[in-house]
Amino acid sequence: MSRILYVSHDLEQPRGGIGVLYDHVATLRRHGFEAFVVHATAGFRYPFAPADVPVLEVRSIREILDTDVLVVPEDHAEAIRRCRDFRCRKVLFCQNHFFIFDGLSPGETWQDFGFSAYMCVSSPIKQALSKWFGVNASIVRPAIDEAFFSGRSKPLEAPITIACMPRKGRSTLRLVQGLLTTKGHAEASSLSWLEIEGLAKDQVAARLGGAHIYVSTSVREGLGLPPLEAMASGCLVVGFAGAGGLDFASEDNGVWVPDEDSWALAAALESTLVALHDPAAVAALEAKRKAGRVTAERYSRAQLERDLILFWSTYFRKA
Repeated sequence: MSRILYVSHDLEQPRGGIGVLYDHVATLRRHGFEAFVVHATAGFRYPFAPADVPVLEVRSIREILDTDVLVVPEDHAEAIRRCRDFRCRKVLFCQNHFFIFDGLSPGETWQDFGFSAYMCVSSPIKQALSKWFGVNASIVRPAIDEAFFSGRSKPLEAPITIACMPRKGRSTLRLVQGLLTTKGHAEASSLSWLEIEGLAKDQVAARLGGAHIYVSTSVREGLGLPPLEAMASGCLVVGFAGAGGLDFASEDNGVWVPDEDSWALAAALESTLVALHDPAAVAALEAKRKAGRVTAERYSRAQLERDLILFWSTYFRKA
């Protein structure tokens, strides 16, 4: 059987995209495929990954067999360029269409480097790759970890805890928080902000489970896991869909505003806080929160497994 080698960046900070690579490999191995995560740094292992996912260190062309299948992220420029030296088959895995030219130069195509099949994680990515590259990518959406679905949502009543991820828009958060504390905005006095940064998945789940609202400042996303994880945890999401989040964001499941419009985000958050004094408005917000959880449930482990195994079974059948 051919080995399936998922090439990963060697980063020690929490990154959803790297977690997805490890999740693919773990899933494939449960279904009998010989899959591995590949790192270039000797002895490296993503510290937030399960211990039972096997890792290979590949530093020489000779270590790649002609029978292998390389899976390369769209933004891994070094790995993409080295693909010219490999005679094996290659699959491009795009988790963020905004990073395409981190791995390509204008005028280049993935076919130039030997890629013949494509995966992605959302409908916006699939549409973009089809329109601009003529690529027909298979969608394999990630699974939201069950840890985010535990517990019951806290009632939407003061004092309100707002979760946020500074890495996904620190300047936007600074402006929004500042606007909410200006003269005349008394609602801000009953708020507490809870940052989610550099934490393991179970710690993130615990913090989100204790929050009422998640402020999404994500932009230029291929999908955007943090808002989905917040939805699963019972948070009302207020903020940006981040483009790729249009895979799941709708008027029914959150309070969404135009991407990168910090002023609109501050106004939406202020309106949401004021609405908590109106029982009818609270009921409407609770409906959005419930719809958000239902949305997150669609990104299930079972769906990931079906899509992933279908992709690889079809891939090898056509080979």
